[in-house]
Amino acid sequence: MQWALHVAASGGFWLVFRSSKEPMWRPTLTRSTVQDRPQEDHLRERLGALLADFAVNAALVTAAGAVIAYTTGNIVEETGGERDRRGSGALGSRHLPA
Repeated sequence: MQWALHVAASGGFWLVFRSSKEPMWRPTLTRSTVQDRPQEDHLRERLGALLADFAVNAALVTAAGAVIAYTTGNIVEETGGERDRRGSGALGSRHLPA
């Protein structure tokens, strides 16, 4: 199954390489086209606040992933399944505190 990942990644790299020479689409102006302009309140956003928001969101996603991995490991153990490093519990959730 690992070969599928390599094939998909290679195909993606090929598309990116090809699109650098010939774009996949070209924008065209129509009567419905609306010019994109930055909103005034976004012009004054501070980088520190944006980075703090990003860090909080990254921590939340990481914590949610750890909870899901731990829960998956418990489900596998309770149902008598076998746990390995490739599937459920791949993040080492068996080592998380109960």
